Amino acid sequence: MQTRRDFVGKLAGAGALAALGGGCRVFAGADDSPAVSPPYEDVIRDRLWMWGHGGAAFDKPRHTAGIPPAEPIEMNDACRYLGIPNVCVCRYANLPKAEDCAAYLKTFKDIKRIAFSVVDGAEGSWRSKYELAKALRKDNPNLTTVWLDDFFTPQSLSRPEDLVEFRRTLDNDGFKLASVLYPDQEGIKPEFKDMLSLCDQISVWFWYARNIPGMKDDIRKVRDLVGPEKALIMGVYMWDFGSGSPVPEHLMRRQLEIGGELMAERRLSGLVFHPTSLVSRKLASVEISRRWIAENGMRRI
Repeated sequence: MQTRRDFVGKLAGAGALAALGGGCRVFAGADDSPAVSPPYEDVIRDRLWMWGHGGAAFDKPRHTAGIPPAEPIEMNDACRYLGIPNVCVCRYANLPKAEDCAAYLKTFKDIKRIAFSVVDGAEGSWRSKYELAKALRKDNPNLTTVWLDDFFTPQSLSRPEDLVEFRRTLDNDGFKLASVLYPDQEGIKPEFKDMLSLCDQISVWFWYARNIPGMKDDIRKVRDLVGPEKALIMGVYMWDFGSGSPVPEHLMRRQLEIGGELMAERRLSGLVFHPTSLVSRKLASVEISRRWIAENGMRRI
């Protein structure tokens, strides 16, 4: 088994660099909808995201994590299949390539909100990726958020040296900021609070499926750390990357139950499903997720 740091570090080193409570309001604070643009609506589906990888992202042996082969599926089609309106483009395995991104985003016919990762496993510096995000926004005004993947995990991937200064740049350019946090990898440390306060939206992830039963307690701790107003979304893995195996069906269902329970408690703002390139691989976890979204997506909050 491997840690998140091991998994992402190998990529960098290779140079490839259900139950929701009745009529409960789901958002965490008085109104966390301005965390994204356009602001969140009052139904569950509008607050769902997908973590987007290029369709062939898991086709090379170094990147598979044990995932079975399949015909590639691209981000827009994966989101449509699951019924998810928002996507974060994270160019894992350098897909799509930077020079192909403009054409790739033209396929996003069903996507309401686009985020773009500037800290990830793709080639190039975070500065070059941010410049790419700005260029892409000219033809994609719904690209309004940049995402920091693995920002808090010690590793060799390039990241903004000064998050305060980067935040000022984002404000000047009209971008929102989102980040990734792994309680089961880097812990929940008080010293993270100042950096997390600079983010509009925080996503909380768990690398091992075996840690799903304890997710609720850890997310409550993150909520206590960042305060009641911050938009906080939970990462939903549809593959156990830590052990390189499918997420057991009972744990997949429990993961979604926990997400629904925490949304009903107003501790979570939404969910982000990981990743798009799994959707064509005939996994039980994908179908469980699809059914959950169909059953709960239009619940008003």
